[in-house]
Amino acid sequence: MSELLRVEHVFPLGAITRAEVGLRIASGSLRIRGGAAEFCEAVFEHSHPELEPEVTFEVDGDEAELDIRQPSVSIRDYTKVSWDLAFNNDVAIDLEVSSASGKVELDLTELRLIGVDVDSASGAVNLRLGGQNPDLDEITVESASGAVDVDLSGDFPALERLDVESVSGKVRIAVAGACPGLRRVAVDSKSGKVDVDLSGGDFARDDLGIRIESVAGRIDVTLPEDIGASLQANVLTGKIRADGFERRDGGRLVNSAFGATRATLWLNLSAVSGSINVRTV
Repeated sequence: MSELLRVEHVFPLGAITRAEVGLRIASGSLRIRGGAAEFCEAVFEHSHPELEPEVTFEVDGDEAELDIRQPSVSIRDYTKVSWDLAFNNDVAIDLEVSSASGKVELDLTELRLIGVDVDSASGAVNLRLGGQNPDLDEITVESASGAVDVDLSGDFPALERLDVESVSGKVRIAVAGACPGLRRVAVDSKSGKVDVDLSGGDFARDDLGIRIESVAGRIDVTLPEDIGASLQANVLTGKIRADGFERRDGGRLVNSAFGATRATLWLNLSAVSGSINVRTV
């Protein structure tokens, strides 16, 4: 079947101010963005009628639940699936995304989030958040195969945890927003380069733990020079380079701002095979 079938859904806003959204796509591309006039405006394209998604939408007062999933069918012909969803910027959304195969593109910079949980078996994950997110407390991304790219730029007063787990693929995280409550950044990578840039972040906690573990792949970390940092780094095969750090008693390395700022970054980095590079800017 060469021509794609197209289905459009409009989910009315009504009195909705808060929603739980679950999206489960088996194979194909998924795109999410803001800017919808109604609660959600969705376009689904697929190459076979049996691939039309199953939709459940329930509203109770000012709260809603939206569940969209690709049916479990076996199609022998060539299959193509594309989901494009736009959500209303003013609704607080708890978002859960599951993708078995395909690219996941989440431009959430205009949206108001409560939680973000992404699970991808195969395919790249691009996640961008920005704006005002007073209720967002946790971000979790799990990827079995494919690059993971996370950008935070905005105001996240309630964000406490950012966890990324990758089996195979490059991981890049850039934090360039206000995260006064952030207490944990954790990356677990089995294979692939890890690049974490915190140089643009505004942090306030004195116990912000940054843990990065890599089995095979280089680890690059960029830190703001005006925030105190303490570093413990270990490699089995590879080199450790920490520009601007000096060794203190106990074996940890510290930068020149350590002990002189309200916020303190505590880094624990380990790699089995691959170098570790830490710098401040």
